[in-house]
Amino acid sequence: MNSVIHLVGRGSQGRAWDECLRRTGRQVLVYHRGNSASLPSGLSSRSRDQVQIVVLACADDAIASVYNEHLRSVDAPLLCVLLHGFAVYSGSLPKTALASNHALALLAPKAIGPELRTEFFEHFPHPHDLKAALHLEAHSELLRETFREALSTLARDLGFATHNLIPATFEKETVGDLISEQGLLCGGVFTLLDATLERMMDAGVPPRLAREECFKELELIAKMLTSKGFSPTFQAISAAAKAGTVRMRELLEKFPARSAIHQASQEILNKEFVTFFENNRWKPLAAELAARFEKWDKKLEESPK
Repeated sequence: MNSVIHLVGRGSQGRAWDECLRRTGRQVLVYHRGNSASLPSGLSSRSRDQVQIVVLACADDAIASVYNEHLRSVDAPLLCVLLHGFAVYSGSLPKTALASNHALALLAPKAIGPELRTEFFEHFPHPHDLKAALHLEAHSELLRETFREALSTLARDLGFATHNLIPATFEKETVGDLISEQGLLCGGVFTLLDATLERMMDAGVPPRLAREECFKELELIAKMLTSKGFSPTFQAISAAAKAGTVRMRELLEKFPARSAIHQASQEILNKEFVTFFENNRWKPLAAELAARFEKWDKKLEESPK
């Protein structure tokens, strides 16, 4: 198996891949976006009967041009590894556009670069617990198993256990990533944080306290969700938090997010929330939510190892 990895781009993920792969004994040749023109000479100098691996860790909108301008002409068996499926999903790099002896692979860590590096070095030489989406597209049936073996070895060298590699197409990985970003992780969280902090400032909450209440508590909830699951986390929060969840869910179904948070804040300031909490109407609704969340936990369970 070829021990050389050609790495295009050295951003957050690129740096992590570079350091991790070097630790496993791989030779990593790094090409910044500006010097990617040297790729063909670096590839052609290697044995033509071995699979060459190029990790395209550059920006999504640069991937197609790097392949078209610098890689398409490489006549050696070539495995192009993407860290995210956006270039395929968007159509800028169609799978059908690859040369006949080239393959396109997805190895998308579900962690930011610094976390991948930390987990890798803390557990090396053993696997860590991070997950990654994995997929392979190859035109050549003769080379398919060789490409698959090269991809599996690359994933293993990055510390991913086989059972932590999640099969997913380029399109499904990208759709999942974008919906989670826009609906929750970035679009949802940043929008809700902005509206919540605005109301907290209006209510006279000290800024330092507001930071702890929002940022630190968000971190704690995220950790609980990761370790316990959806329903157990909901069951573990306070009665007031459960009642607040029920009330906010009602408001979000009626109003836009900012208006819902404004209404909830008003109910907290004028003590209407106290009445809502004490009348216990929320309890059967909270039980219904817990049952719904439990169904999600079962649906989201990983396949048996």
